[in-house]
Amino acid sequence: MALPTSGAISWSAIQTEHGGSNPISLSEYYGKYNVSNTQSPTSGAIDGSDLHGTSPSIAGGWSAYGSFDACTVSCGGGTQDQTRTCSSPAPSYGGAACGGSATNQQACNTHSCFTAMVASGGSITTSGIYKIHTFTGSSTFSVSSVGTVGTVEYIVVAGGGGGGDGGGGGGGAGGYRSSVVGESSGGGASALSVYSVSATGYSISIGGGGSGTSNRGASGGSGSATSAFGTSSTGGGGSGSRNAAALTGGSGGGCGSGENGQRSGAGGTSGQGYKGGNWRSGVGYGSPGGGGGASEEGHVHVSSGNCAEGGDGVASSITGSSTYRAGGGAGYGPYDTGNGTGETIPGGAGGGGHAYWRNRNNGSNGGTGSTNTGGGGGGSAEGGSGGSGGSGVVIIRYKYV
Repeated sequence: MALPTSGAISWSAIQTEHGGSNPISLSEYYGKYNVSNTQSPTSGAIDGSDLHGTSPSIAGGWSAYGSFDACTVSCGGGTQDQTRTCSSPAPSYGGAACGGSATNQQACNTHSCFTAMVASGGSITTSGIYKIHTFTGSSTFSVSSVGTVGTVEYIVVAGGGGGGDGGGGGGGAGGYRSSVVGESSGGGASALSVYSVSATGYSISIGGGGSGTSNRGASGGSGSATSAFGTSSTGGGGSGSRNAAALTGGSGGGCGSGENGQRSGAGGTSGQGYKGGNWRSGVGYGSPGGGGGASEEGHVHVSSGNCAEGGDGVASSITGSSTYRAGGGAGYGPYDTGNGTGETIPGGAGGGGHAYWRNRNNGSNGGTGSTNTGGGGGGSAEGGSGGSGGSGVVIIRYKYV
C-alpha cells in the first residue's frame, strides 16, 4: 500500500512502507517512486512530502500469449505471430520492464503450393516424381487439369523400316524426337522444347513397322510416321535388297548386296536419325550395309570380325531407367564362315533386328525389329525374307509430386 499522496506522513509510516533502520536515515529513502513514476530526490535534503504516494518498486511480468494471427501465405511456407503483454503485473513505482520479446513466431502452411496435372490415356506408370503415359497404339492423351507446372516431356518414335532380301541390308530405324530435358533427339540434334498443355485432348498416332521383303528385286517397306503434340517422326527407310535400292526415312535403310549398281545406304532425316550403311565391294558377292540408327550410321562390313550391324539408337530415361530405342537392323553377312562368336549379326541397340552369316543359315529370315522401339528389320539370306520393322511408340511424362 503506497504512502498517502498529501498531508503529514509519520516517519514510522515511511519506515513501515519502505523499511529502514533505526534510527531512521533519510538517505535510505532517496530515489523512491510514486504511482506516477515521479522519483524522490536522490541526494541532498529530503522530507516527508517528497515521499508522498511512493511505494516499493514492482517489476513487470508477462501475460500469457494470445492466439496466433493468420498465416502470411496459404502454401509454400509462411509465418504467423502471437503476442503477450507486460501486464502480469505491469511495472510500477519504478519497477523494471519485462525482459525478452513480446512476440513469438512460428512457421505455417509449409505444404507445397504444387498441384499435379490430371490426365489419362495410354498405359500409366510412375517413377520418382514423374507420372508416365506410354502409348503403343493410336489413342488420345486427355488433360482435365493442367496443374501447377502445365508442361510435359515426351519422346516420339516412328515405325522402323523392313529388311531386304537376297543379301539384304538392314532396315532404318524410325525417326526419334525427344523433348526430355538433358537428353537428345536422333541425328545428333538437341532435345525439343517441353510442351505446354491445356485442358483438352491430344491425338496420339503410332506408326507401324515396315514389312520385310522376300523379293530380292524389291526394297524393304518403310515404317510409318508417329506423331504427338504437333511433332511428327518419319518412318524408318526400307532396306535395299540384292537388286533394289535402300529408301530414305527417319533413319535410312542399309544398302543391299550391290548388284545392278544399288550400292549406297539411304539418308536419314535431319534431327531424327542417320543414314544406312553403304555396300562394300570385294567381299563375297558384295557386302550389304546395316540400317541407320537414331544415334549413328549403319555399319559397313570390313572383315569377318567387323560386320554390318545396325546403327545404335538413342538411350532415354523418360520411364525411369535408361532404355535404347530406334536401332537400325543388321545387314546380311557375306562370309562363308562366321566371326567366331556366333551365327547372328546384331541389330543396333534399341530394337534393331539381327541378320545371319552366309551359308551358316542360308535361306534364313532377317530378325524383326522389336515392338514399340522403332527398330529396323534385319536383312535376309538368299531364299529368306527380310525382317519387319518394329512399331513406334510415344511416351509422355510430367511431374505429379
